[in-house]
Amino acid sequence: MYTMNDEVKESMVDLLKKLRKEEDGQSLVMVALLFVVLLSFSALVIDVGMLYVAKAELQNAADAGALAGASVPLANTITEAEEYVRNNGVDDDVPGTTITVEPNVVVNTVPVTTTGNAYSQSELDEMKGDLITELGKESDETLIEMANENAVTSGLSTNNQKKYTADQINAIGTKSDLEVIDLAKSEGIYSQIENYVKKNGNGANVEFQNKNDRDAAVLKVQSELEKIVLSSSTTIINKTLLIETIASKIIADIGNEVLEVYEKQTSYGRVRVAVETKVTYTFARFLGLTESSVSAYAVAERGSWDGAALPFINLDGTAENSVKGQTLSAWNKVGPGDKERISNDDLLVSSDNTSIKVNYEDGSLTFKKGKVMSKIATALDNMLVVGKTVYLYSLKESEMSNYEKKGPKELKNGDLIPLSDIVLLECKVTEWDGKIVSLEFEDSYYYDSVSKSFLSKTSSSPSASPKLVE
Repeated sequence: MYTMNDEVKESMVDLLKKLRKEEDGQSLVMVALLFVVLLSFSALVIDVGMLYVAKAELQNAADAGALAGASVPLANTITEAEEYVRNNGVDDDVPGTTITVEPNVVVNTVPVTTTGNAYSQSELDEMKGDLITELGKESDETLIEMANENAVTSGLSTNNQKKYTADQINAIGTKSDLEVIDLAKSEGIYSQIENYVKKNGNGANVEFQNKNDRDAAVLKVQSELEKIVLSSSTTIINKTLLIETIASKIIADIGNEVLEVYEKQTSYGRVRVAVETKVTYTFARFLGLTESSVSAYAVAERGSWDGAALPFINLDGTAENSVKGQTLSAWNKVGPGDKERISNDDLLVSSDNTSIKVNYEDGSLTFKKGKVMSKIATALDNMLVVGKTVYLYSLKESEMSNYEKKGPKELKNGDLIPLSDIVLLECKVTEWDGKIVSLEFEDSYYYDSVSKSFLSKTSSSPSASPKLVE
């Protein structure tokens, strides 16, 4: 809003007072002068309004040009940016109107990361309670497998069926030298008694060198035969103790984890577009004003993928063979207390909780059994906005059966999955309820060991949408 300044107001008040005292002819002259003043200020208000309109139009054009320039390869940046500025009403053929594009304004900063415990004690306690509940629903077979995986023996009893009975082992001492030697050979333990054996003229092993050597050889064979087990069976003798011990072991391992937090930094090239034009006054000419320069600028950051991805790895279903628009799901349950998670060791969470980076530079991803903790839950909520583009790691469909339970690459906690078995999926978020992620497939990218980056079948790289930063 524009108002006359105090000095002008006082002058007009004085003028009105004089009009009351002066003669009619003089009053007419003063009214005419006052009318000119009012018209002049009205003209100024109108022309200043035109300046603001022109400024807004230039700003829109600069914004459009910067975003357009940041959306294309560097070689095409200037052409693309200028075209979008012109399409938004800026004609640089008009004298006084200019469009300036800086295609690669680089901002280099030093990344800053800090580390801290991945889980709070309350989270660990909650996870342990949930895990105990889930383990209580599992079969004995699954519990025994988990006990073996976590080196737990409490609550278990193991029965080994040995190949040789005690009587058979004791009877070895009554066998001939040749029988003892042949038995050792058949069980693959001959190398352990070979020094005690004497060879005859034909090089055959038929007897021991002396009685002491025979006694030593027999004892060694008996000892080794006692170790040979035909089969082993494990049974649960205290299920409550077993479950408690398994849960405690898993939670203790999780409690030792740390999580890296990084300050969002960038070294991306930015596009700066500046637009300037001259606006010719219309009514303000009464005040001796003819024109004024108006300018605007915008800076956009290129949409370069920096490794930001969901902290999950898809282990089943469809992946790279999906068609565009096909629905995918992530973070599915794969076992008691386990979901399709990437280890915290491979995660970097931004300090503003808007992004999670997955470290793949060592050529693999670390599989982690566990749930999502609060320290990345907020970041997930900010990433999983309906309509937003996200990236999800997945096993290649051709590899999924290999990583299943009992498969040749069955996943254990902390296992490394090589990037040669992985595909990066570009998706749009369609639903997120805090438990299951629903996604819409867009494209897939494969790890290239030469460039050490992910590329599509057409050799394009993952990208993100450019954004205005100034």
